[in-house]
Amino acid sequence: MNLLGFIEQHRPIFEVKELQRRKNYPDGHWMLRDREPVTLQRIQTDHRRIAEFKPLASFKLRRDKYHAHFDKEYFFDRAKLQQDAPLTWGDLQQVVQLGKEILNSYSADYDGSLHSVEPINAGDVDYLLDQLHQLHHRNT
Repeated sequence: MNLLGFIEQHRPIFEVKELQRRKNYPDGHWMLRDREPVTLQRIQTDHRRIAEFKPLASFKLRRDKYHAHFDKEYFFDRAKLQQDAPLTWGDLQQVVQLGKEILNSYSADYDGSLHSVEPINAGDVDYLLDQLHQLHHRNT
């Protein structure tokens, strides 16, 4: 089962009243207002967005024949792989964006959280470690 299949079969857990119960939000909390309900139509629209994503066949072929299973037809002839499953950097960026939009849409409905799929760098790690170090010294 995939994410959208799970959501379709468990729509009640995505209702606003369930978000309120899980997060213990009081009536009228801003996170409970103006929320688009998780409907079968919304889920089908997201299924369609994925199905209509043109580079999907190339991702699937690359996954099945090159990354997951080493098919010698493609493993030793990368030009053939690029010819049969053409992908660009833009395709990769678009599939990540599509996945992020769909994941965050339902994640926000479930528990009010959003996920970043941006890579972190050494500066980000240094900042986090500095914050943890300062917090540790304040608490000791």
